[in-house]
Amino acid sequence: MHSPHAVNQTVGAPTGRSPGRAAALRAAALLLALAGCAPPGPLKLANSDGPGADGGAAAEDTADDGADGADAVDADADGAPASADCDDANAARYPGAPELCNGQDDDCDAEIDEGVLLRWYTDGDGDGFGAPGGEEGCAAPAGTVDNDADCDDLDPLRAPGAPELCNDQDDDCDDEIDEGVVPPTWWPDADGDGVGGGGAPIEACDPGPGWATSSGDCDDADPTVFPGKREDCDARDDDCSGLADDTAACPCVVEHRGTQPYLFCTTGTDWAGAQATCTAVGYHLADVEDSAEDAWLATTAATYASTYWWMGANDLTAEGAWTWESGAAWDYTNWCASEPNNGHGLECVPTTEEDCGVLGWQSGGCWNDYPCTCAAGQGQPYYSICEG
Repeated sequence: MHSPHAVNQTVGAPTGRSPGRAAALRAAALLLALAGCAPPGPLKLANSDGPGADGGAAAEDTADDGADGADAVDADADGAPASADCDDANAARYPGAPELCNGQDDDCDAEIDEGVLLRWYTDGDGDGFGAPGGEEGCAAPAGTVDNDADCDDLDPLRAPGAPELCNDQDDDCDDEIDEGVVPPTWWPDADGDGVGGGGAPIEACDPGPGWATSSGDCDDADPTVFPGKREDCDARDDDCSGLADDTAACPCVVEHRGTQPYLFCTTGTDWAGAQATCTAVGYHLADVEDSAEDAWLATTAATYASTYWWMGANDLTAEGAWTWESGAAWDYTNWCASEPNNGHGLECVPTTEEDCGVLGWQSGGCWNDYPCTCAAGQGQPYYSICEG
């Protein structure tokens, strides 16, 4: 065995190596000495023959120290060394960082926005609900929303939460149609004026054409007659009130015998003028069917004036062949005594035939024949009665 003295001299010799490396070699030599295995001769470090001979080891140590220094650099103090950090100038980006939807690789796994992209859906009707399909992105493109719950993206009235209407479609997008809605009652509307007439009603949300949600049309074959219609002066019950011309602007005073309308015209005129006034508004000169109507006409006329009133009686076609201007049957007469006589002398035109009938106020409304061209006679104007 070599003496420990020799070992100590060699280990203690200056080597020019770094203190850490020298200390490690001394520890190894001491272990050998203690085990009785000292090396033969002085223990020398590799390349210890001088500064030049130790240059390779010094360079190796310098490279190791440089690598250790680089691994220690963490410019953004995010806990990840620069060698592993994908952006050492941004503390929010490092391996294991939460991936955000921002168009960059936050967790340094070479993928961008993985697992965090949002889907946006087109909202064509602007009701806040989108159509299926859509596109991925972090920010919502114009005209998009974050859901695809709309069942009709062209109708803003159809969307989740919308009120369900009775219209045979799914308004609230719950895959049910008209649920919970009580359908209205519809009546047949033959003339299409929006008001039903007779016929059995039905209950439906949309029965199609030919039905109306109200009834009461008094003439379901005429679209110009229905409740609420303006009443015109035309001898018809335009508004289905039960009376014709009750609120109409007629040229003469309107009176009703039951539901039958009459016009009492208090402007003096001849028979042709009276006839024209009546026909202009859908009436005709009054015809008298029985004594009850005759008495009512005479009584009503007397409330306006005690004079002669033109009615529809005439024998213009053939002398003595009396008819009604309306074409009604000539079944009733109430001529005054000695009338008709086609007499001349006291009337407005003494030499003219008496071919037209008037209702008088005397003798309970008996009739007389007068010249058709008279507008007044014996100091009295000739008025007229029209019947609807």
